[in-house]
Amino acid sequence: MNFIDLIIFLSILFFAWVGSRIGILTTISSVLSGIFGSVAANLLYAKFAVFLPPKPSSLVISYFVIFFSVSILLFYTGHAVSKLMHLLFFGLLDRFLGALTGILLGAVICGVLLMVTVVTPSAKIRYYVKNSTLAPFVINKIMAPAVKPFSRKNYEALTKDITVDVIKKIKSLPPPLR
Repeated sequence: MNFIDLIIFLSILFFAWVGSRIGILTTISSVLSGIFGSVAANLLYAKFAVFLPPKPSSLVISYFVIFFSVSILLFYTGHAVSKLMHLLFFGLLDRFLGALTGILLGAVICGVLLMVTVVTPSAKIRYYVKNSTLAPFVINKIMAPAVKPFSRKNYEALTKDITVDVIKKIKSLPPPLR
């Protein structure tokens, strides 16, 4: 277990706690906003990057701007709906189901960050991701299936680029200097 695993674990634990505090409807809108934000960012980041100054970080900035814009818009739409329907859900069940969906949201957000992190030029970060126990699970079991219904092309690219090609490249890297 390395610091990437610790970050993933603590993030998922945090989102479970938040989900238990805000309930299922708001948490579901959060999960959906994360998924749709990720899909929109995957589809549009290259097109949006042409409007930014031509720098190596333009694609990453473009990805994050689209992801967070779509996610925030959908989250607040869902939050408004949850306020209207709040009377339908009470107590422990709402909190328990909110915690479960919070775990899923935390995994989605970690997956998005891992996808972007793995393609960065930092050999040290890629080395830690390669040696992570939780990162392959989050990418293969959470992110790839979440993207598949929306875009077969992006699903194939995600599973090929992130889990096959990048891992092959990472395995060939020397360990980081300490």
